[in-house]
Amino acid sequence: MEGAWVWPLWPMFEDVEDVSGAVVQYRGSNTVLLLLKGLPLLPSDRTYQVWRMMKDKPESAGLIPAIAPEASRFQTVKLQTDFSVADAGSISVEPAGGSSFPSLIVLYGRYPK
Repeated sequence: MEGAWVWPLWPMFEDVEDVSGAVVQYRGSNTVLLLLKGLPLLPSDRTYQVWRMMKDKPESAGLIPAIAPEASRFQTVKLQTDFSVADAGSISVEPAGGSSFPSLIVLYGRYPK
């Protein structure tokens, strides 16, 4: 493996303007690290879900485990998926267990090709 791609994720509305995130993927690997900071705690009936946008069609890339209460620290989430083939990525708030389509997108990032 040589080098890595890093894509920023941007807040989608004012309520989460202090939230930041990035997708990091080593070239030649399907291991993706999400670096997240400031995501609000969710009620137990909600979860954060990660999406890859493939030609503007969303594909679930996994769920984010419960967010640690230390919102000032970065949280790292490891996923097994290939973001290098995606056009964009996002994180949404979904019912516990996830959804088949994103509902409320919190963070979004378009990937340069």
